[in-house]
Amino acid sequence: MKTNQILTLILFCLLFNCDELEELISEEVTITSTYTDTITIDVLSEPDSNTAISFQEGGGFNLRNDPKVKDIIDNPEQIKKVEIDRVKYEYKDFSGNVDANTVGSAFFISTAFMDAQNFPIANQNIAEADLFGTRFDLNGDFASANNFLTKEKLLSYIYKGKVSHNPAFFRVEVTITVRFTIEVSLEDTEG
Repeated sequence: MKTNQILTLILFCLLFNCDELEELISEEVTITSTYTDTITIDVLSEPDSNTAISFQEGGGFNLRNDPKVKDIIDNPEQIKKVEIDRVKYEYKDFSGNVDANTVGSAFFISTAFMDAQNFPIANQNIAEADLFGTRFDLNGDFASANNFLTKEKLLSYIYKGKVSHNPAFFRVEVTITVRFTIEVSLEDTEG
């Protein structure tokens, strides 16, 4: 029986382009995963509580280590496309000056080593957003970031800006939903 399968494959290779044969014995599947990270912003007290103070924190994920992905791939080359579906963020655990607003803030998502795409965000009163549990969406065109993610399988981001009043301590919970397109061999999916 195994000999017949091998002969059939050879015959297909002779009759069709081997790339077409590869398409016949493999398929692409889509997997969605969500990553959550929490960064801490701690703006210390200054003599003038109305002084705006800069902050910058970041995080990231190695997408190759995603358990859903690792379960179905043999090597990272099987990941054909990675796309950011959505990015949400929420302020938590605020303490400090209740007049503190984020000012001129932005998320930066990597588009190449040492390069990032800028996603500006509106000024927000941090205490109020935390009190009401407001979740914000990061909007924009993620195409450049998606190209980098597809190539490197590494997602890194930085949250940077200023706090209008000090002191301010808060956490930012960042939730990033990513869609993977993965090529799997039909032989691997058979029981």
